[in-house]
Order: sequence, then C-alpha cells, then structure tokens
Amino acid sequence: MYAGFAETPPTREELGAAIATGGLAGSCWDLPDPDDPDDPDREEAEAALARARAAAARYAAHYGLDTPETVDDLVTLLVAAGVLLETPGPAGTVLSPVRPVPRPGDVFPLDDTERQALADLERRHTHGRGTAAVIGLFTPRGVRLTEITTSQGRLARAIGQDTEHARQCVLQLIEDGDLTATADVTTLAGHNVFRLHRDQQDPDPYPAAIRHRTEAGPTRTGLPESP
Repeated sequence: MYAGFAETPPTREELGAAIATGGLAGSCWDLPDPDDPDDPDREEAEAALARARAAAARYAAHYGLDTPETVDDLVTLLVAAGVLLETPGPAGTVLSPVRPVPRPGDVFPLDDTERQALADLERRHTHGRGTAAVIGLFTPRGVRLTEITTSQGRLARAIGQDTEHARQCVLQLIEDGDLTATADVTTLAGHNVFRLHRDQQDPDPYPAAIRHRTEAGPTRTGLPESP
C-alpha cells in the first residue's frame, strides 16, 4: 500500500491517486471487465467478489459503517479498525500503518471459514522455508531421488530447525500431496527411522506449501530443487 511513500507517509488523497483510477472516489473492488462478458473465469470471479463484499459488509457493520465501495470507504474502515493511523503532518493528515500490524481476527469478526483459512495461511508461512528444504533433500548434488530414509531428528538437523518444526513440515508436505511416508509421522519419536517418498513425475520443483498465485499466473517462493 505504501509503495512510493517510503520516506513520507501519504495523505488520503495521495494514497488514493496511487492505488486506484479515480483516486479516493475509485472503486475498492476488483470488478470483472464489463467489456469481456465471455471471460471463462467471469462466473468464478463474480462469485468471489460477492463473498468478499459480504465479508466486508460484516467487518464494516462491526464498526457501524456501510459496506465499503470506494477507496475512501476502505481507508475509513481500516482507520476505524485500528489498522491504519491518521495523524497530522506538514502536508495535512497522513496515513501510517499500526505497528505491529494487528492480526485480522483481532480487529474483524471472522467466521469459521475465515479463521481456518487464516490459520492455514499462518501455518504455511511458518513452515514454507522448512518444507522447501525437505524437498531439497531429494536432489543431493543434483541427483533426483524418489525416496529417502530419515528420522525427525535427521530432518531437523538438515533444515536447521527443531524436531517438532521438522515434523510439522513433513506433515504439511504429506497433506499437500508432495510426499508420502511409511509411518505415521504424528506419533514417531525423533530417533525413529522411516522413509519418505516423492513422485518424481511431478515436474514442479516446489512443494505445494510455498506455491502462490498472482493475476499473471502461478509464481513460486522459497527454495527450488536443483535442475
């Protein structure tokens, strides 16, 4: 939100001009292109937009506000929620983020689905680098392996984390379908040996836990395998 304002916090007007056509009066929603009614993803995009509007209406009502429609409405909601601060500055009232940034559940009334999605996102963020490091063990010196024999303790030493963190990384990879294990990892002691298997038919070198999407298509973050 603050790209281009690294040194001086923006006013509402400056922020609006930077992030939306129409400035503060511009829509805060990513609306489907009205000139492309045959877009195959249009129905899915409209359904996602409806869900987002419903959630925003719930958040806004929590602070006695109407559903945000414009950038100015959205800024007002974020200020009311304590996510942004408005403070007097030389050029007028400026916006700055609250530090530390509050968790969504601390400022908005999340439903069960949103709470679960947030928990999954936080878990993936916590274990993203570790899961990539575990996948990297299948390509020692550039040689692709389909199976490794290991233990929680060995994995922990290999990825530079403790045993429980290594366990959670493996469980994440199993849940996402990147790996299978010959034992129930949830109950194994740190010294117990087991085997991990990876299907090398999948050409994607990144574990699903660190895959993300952007409007331009799939992108990856983390540590890829060696080619």
